[in-house]
Amino acid sequence: GLLIYYGAADVWDAVKNGIMLVRPVPVPKYLILSVVPFGFLLLFVQFISMAVKTSNDLKALSGRAV
Repeated sequence: GLLIYYGAADVWDAVKNGIMLVRPVPVPKYLILSVVPFGFLLLFVQFISMAVKTSNDLKALSGRAV
């Protein structure tokens, strides 16, 4: 969660200040930086999904043992 927050804050700062990367074709820096919070958001969703699946599997196993 913290990496998503700070990554998004950095992206917002780049958008607000209009920071550009100096290249042969100028690219807004926020386009490059936005990949970081988006990637961590996907990673967080995957983690939650796996945690729920594991919890359900453990509940099913404990139900069989009784």
